[in-house]
Amino acid sequence: WKKIALQNVVSEVIDCPHSTPRWTENGKVAIRTSNLTAGGWNWSDKRYVSEEEYHDRSKRSYVEPGDIILSREGTVGIAAIVQEDMEICLGQRLVQLRPNLGIANSEYILHILLYELEPERLERAMVGATSKHLNVKELRKLEIPLPLLGLQDNFKKTVNKITMYKSRLARAALLDENLFSALTQNAFSGELSQVA
Repeated sequence: WKKIALQNVVSEVIDCPHSTPRWTENGKVAIRTSNLTAGGWNWSDKRYVSEEEYHDRSKRSYVEPGDIILSREGTVGIAAIVQEDMEICLGQRLVQLRPNLGIANSEYILHILLYELEPERLERAMVGATSKHLNVKELRKLEIPLPLLGLQDNFKKTVNKITMYKSRLARAALLDENLFSALTQNAFSGELSQVA
């Protein structure tokens, strides 16, 4: 497949505000690198900003569903797709990518970035002697293979099926664990009926 610079596949590459958010007890969620995983979200530690701070941090662009949020410092190269129900703004050390849907879909861009920005391939795009970070200018120039949109759509369908199966398996594993725990408690408390 033809390789094309990322800046020609997305309609926008938006760097985060280079300031620490003014945190509040509640309000709008401001995303941090700790909220990202390789392709998903971690909400174990949400942080909030006021309505005013939310709009201030969104001056360059509001985060929209389908956008990709990418960590460019700290744990570099982890990313996730913004979902429909999310109203968030960027904290620090993040970059927001808005796919050009006439050329590429979010799922394809996400997974090619997760591949290209894995640690063993990342060194060529990293700068900074003491604190390694992904330079936004270099990210824009990153060349990625660009299959036809139909192939990307097939990839998206396959990824969605796998995600659905993984979710089902995780729920089944949790159910099994809960049943086993209940069975163990009953056995140790003598509540299991004896089988003849």
